[in-house]
Amino acid sequence: MFFSGRFIKRFGSLRLIVFCLGSIACRSLIYVIFPTLTGAVIGQLPNSVTCGLFHPAAVSFVAANVPRKYLAVSMTLYSIAAAGAANVIGSLSGGFIIDILGYPALFLLFAVPPVTGTVIYIFLKQNLFSEKNG
Repeated sequence: MFFSGRFIKRFGSLRLIVFCLGSIACRSLIYVIFPTLTGAVIGQLPNSVTCGLFHPAAVSFVAANVPRKYLAVSMTLYSIAAAGAANVIGSLSGGFIIDILGYPALFLLFAVPPVTGTVIYIFLKQNLFSEKNG
């Protein structure tokens, strides 16, 4: 988080969000591939990127793309989606998934939303870019 401002200025918040989504997916897959203590330690290494950079980039993105009069509401909605709802849904579903399918399935399933978000971003970027230049 200490250097997030520099990264946001250099790469832009949207690019960093996509990068962080990829890091989150990789982190989840590390837990599946290396189900050991060493794997857990290795899986925690990208945590500074996935959390420490994602949230400042997301807040910066919201602040840059929402009219000032709606900024408080948009930040509240981001907080609800990123922290509140995600934690409740993840905790509830995670417990059931672990009981029924085990930890590898949990981490495979937790890799799906970031990959999906990245694919949607790539699809929209290509289509929006081609429409502007088409």
